[in-house]
Amino acid sequence: MISHLVHNPEIDLTLVGRLSPVSGIGQITEAFYGTLSDRVNLNFINTEGPLLLVNNVLGDRQYDAGQLKAYGNVSVFADVLWNGAGDAKFKRVPNSIVKVAYVAFDSSVFPPEWLAIIESDFDCVAVPTPSLKKVLLSSGVKKPVFVLPLALDLRPYLQTTKSDLSFQPRPFRFGTVSAYHRRKNHDKVIAAFLDAFGPKDTNFELVIHSNLNFFKEYERLQGLIERAGAKNIILSHGNLSSEDCVNFLNSLDVYVLASAGEGFSITPRQALALGKTCVLSGIFGHDDINSSGLCLKVESKLPRPAIYDEIDGRVFGLQYDPYHHDLVQQLLKAHRQRQILALSAKQRCDFATQYDLSIQRYAYKALCKPATISRGSSDEITEHGLVTQSTELYEKYAKFTVTAERKKLFSKKNDQITRKVLIGHDGGFFSLFNTYLSHLVWNADQGAIQHILPDWRIESMVKYWKTDKFTSFCYGRKEDGNIWLKLFGNPYKDLPEEAYQTDELLYQGATGPFHNWNSEKEPYLTYIHAYELYRRTDFQQWRQWYNYYYRQHVHMNPAITNKVNSVYDRNLTDTYSIGMHVRHPSHAIEQPGQKIAHFDKFIQLARQQLAKKQKEIGSNWKVFLATDQDRVVRYFREEFGEHLVTVADIARTTEEQDQQFDSLSKQEQMKEGFQIQHRMASDHNRWSTHLAEEVCVDALLLSKCNSFIHTTSNVATAVSFMNPAVEMIYCG
Repeated sequence: MISHLVHNPEIDLTLVGRLSPVSGIGQITEAFYGTLSDRVNLNFINTEGPLLLVNNVLGDRQYDAGQLKAYGNVSVFADVLWNGAGDAKFKRVPNSIVKVAYVAFDSSVFPPEWLAIIESDFDCVAVPTPSLKKVLLSSGVKKPVFVLPLALDLRPYLQTTKSDLSFQPRPFRFGTVSAYHRRKNHDKVIAAFLDAFGPKDTNFELVIHSNLNFFKEYERLQGLIERAGAKNIILSHGNLSSEDCVNFLNSLDVYVLASAGEGFSITPRQALALGKTCVLSGIFGHDDINSSGLCLKVESKLPRPAIYDEIDGRVFGLQYDPYHHDLVQQLLKAHRQRQILALSAKQRCDFATQYDLSIQRYAYKALCKPATISRGSSDEITEHGLVTQSTELYEKYAKFTVTAERKKLFSKKNDQITRKVLIGHDGGFFSLFNTYLSHLVWNADQGAIQHILPDWRIESMVKYWKTDKFTSFCYGRKEDGNIWLKLFGNPYKDLPEEAYQTDELLYQGATGPFHNWNSEKEPYLTYIHAYELYRRTDFQQWRQWYNYYYRQHVHMNPAITNKVNSVYDRNLTDTYSIGMHVRHPSHAIEQPGQKIAHFDKFIQLARQQLAKKQKEIGSNWKVFLATDQDRVVRYFREEFGEHLVTVADIARTTEEQDQQFDSLSKQEQMKEGFQIQHRMASDHNRWSTHLAEEVCVDALLLSKCNSFIHTTSNVATAVSFMNPAVEMIYCG
């Protein structure tokens, strides 16, 4: 039926899917259209109803007309690949150069029919989670598999005023929006709720809603509730508008989903976007959410055959039920620890942001219209394109995409600049870091530029600045090579690490090293001007923006993250935490009016913050202190006692050194040389990447606190975008 269509190379994508955005499978079509409709030339083939739908409505949007006779370079199948005998919707995919199957499944094994269809009719596969990629590979798929999270329109959830219901005089409400289907385990949630709170206690409420009812599951559950005599469990059934769904989820104190199998859970991500506490089964479909540490995970290791009544009653692998006792305990914990859990609501919102259409559009475009296609040892979607280990797929994409090899050749022949390489400078560690990230944020994808790269090699810095006498820089040695890689790893997956170590490779397609503070585009980022950044009305949006690039390109060395996690897990989990960055008084030179707050002011602000939270946290609080002075540690220990947390083995100025500083005149104190990095920088033998690791550990721990008291500093600025959820409190 589609044999009359011809290939049109000006069409980038032919989307083959269904127009049912209220269903989970319909969300795949929504995701591709929502991320790409304004970024690529797209046409559409419907899998339900009329075969071709062009110039037709999808929701409240409309497709472009004039593409009835042609298909694009890439086709994506966004429906159920095979749903039982006689289902051949996948045959509606036209003969594009590259054919992609987007699949999600909720069992431990994929149907063999799916594998056969992939092998015979598609060039590669996209799945929504890394765990599902593992399942697909273990099931025997031979074609390349890419991870592409299902992009969701979370704006109505993220922009909704979050309801803090946990402390209002009303029933404490658990609930879910999920299909009435046996695998969703609503009966197990009902049983756990009754064991936790009983059938008569109207201080607690369980509400379940869905527009879908499979095999009279809704009626079966109603019978269970009636037999239990439960007065505090409510089931509802029917279509909800988008607004109604937001309002329903926002009315919950705790979202619960104890499903035995999920391909990609949508409603938990919507609940997280509202800041809700989530109790989720520990199945592979929830791995990427549960691994955030922001949900209450229910151990789910009770195997059961995955019976698919909707696929001819077939059995495909196993699904896993939750342990009843663990589900009961997590429901109780969600209520008992509601004060502590409420403190991380903003973190849950920010975590969910990564699944929003606005963030995922880059990855979707990279799959359907990549800027480059590269060979590699894995199959991955990168910032600008694709890397694949499949020669066959590589050659197909290469027919309409610039290959990495051709891009290098092209840049050499035509002297086209495709990279900017920022040289390191003499400054504190986060001065270098923030300057690089600022250029990354502002210059990525500008014109022909594909990579913004750091050159933190000592020999390069010495050559560029024409001196090896640095005042502040002390964060590595010549033999460390490019120091960035010692701390963060490769910021771009499509470049080998060796590309950062030699001029010949690093500056290929670039004009020599450059350096500026990017102040013409980001005037408030550096030095004393950051004070103005903190006061801007759009500071929160700025933090989200920078955080996106931070998460994309900054991959901390495991040694750093392991130390951070060790300190955090021992001292700061399940508690309200205030982070404080108390700087050496010589940093007054960088403050507005050359005045820096005494540490007594930090203590005053901390006490005020604790007083505000007293009803919620009681004595369950900690103060994490990051400082470059021994005397501040001693002073704060006397003030906060066992509530104080610091990192051991951090280089700090001694009390004797600071007494000498105190004896100087104001004019002498405002000279450089008294801070810990100044003392280290003066002696090349003391230079070490360990010093950089120390400040990274402190900054990351500060970013994991609930509130952060700070002055003007590059550390504070970095913390602000490392975690946009942390509350920033300026200490002036």
